[in-house]
Amino acid sequence: IIALTLIFAAVPLATAVTIDIKWLGGSGTWSTSENWSTDSLPGGNSNTQIDPLNSFNVTVNVDTAATTTNLTIGTNDTVSVANTRSLTFDPQSATASIVLNAGSSLALNSAGNATSLVFADGTTTASGSGTIDLNNKSNNLITGSGAATLINQTTIQGAGQLSANSLIVNNQGTIAALYATTRVFDPSASADGLNSGTLKAASGGLLQLINGEINNTSGTALADNGGQVELSGITLAGSGSIHLSGQNNNRIYGQNTATTLTNSSGHTIRGYGQIGINQLLLQNSGTIE
Repeated sequence: IIALTLIFAAVPLATAVTIDIKWLGGSGTWSTSENWSTDSLPGGNSNTQIDPLNSFNVTVNVDTAATTTNLTIGTNDTVSVANTRSLTFDPQSATASIVLNAGSSLALNSAGNATSLVFADGTTTASGSGTIDLNNKSNNLITGSGAATLINQTTIQGAGQLSANSLIVNNQGTIAALYATTRVFDPSASADGLNSGTLKAASGGLLQLINGEINNTSGTALADNGGQVELSGITLAGSGSIHLSGQNNNRIYGQNTATTLTNSSGHTIRGYGQIGINQLLLQNSGTIE
């Protein structure tokens, strides 16, 4: 009897493959397959590159429910999500990236209907000197699904809703309200919002911080040039500060008379303006100066 010994070599598990898909030519619509180097639309395994050689100044109009893993937008180029449409970033339970080169824009252009950037399960990092631009409509949405985290190292500016209690936000850059139409930051129920950058209401903009805790570690929440910060059921923790610039129409107040702001130990509210205006319950264990 001959005994056979079978030896199985260890075979590594397959990993997800990210495919480079490049935008070709000038301005056009995302849904036109001929505009892409693969003659097919980007998907959940795509490393999408808009004008990687900076050959043109292009605008790509997202006219469908689009998906990608990574997105790089070339210098002075724009990816614009049209009214009712969405762009989803799918890290496939791992990591994804948005890279915004100089002068570039990732834009949400609601005309009154829900228009969305959606972050799926995993961590997506947005970086670069370009901007994420939301027009002056409240139905611009930046949301998450599953255990989604957005690390923001760039500038998110405009009006609409950030997180909507669905996205863990770690802000290391700037989040700015620029319009009287509200910019709402509602931290995820599953984890505190983190801010080591700047949360800002400027030029008459209205920034709402609602329903949760923001760990303002070395960051700043700023009411500047007539901007207003409205709070409801929010706790501000960490060693950061809220700063009101030198105008008496800078305001921190609540949505109604039952609204509570907790200014935790170590956190500071400073500057020139108004706090409360008969519409805020303040629980102060920190510093107001």
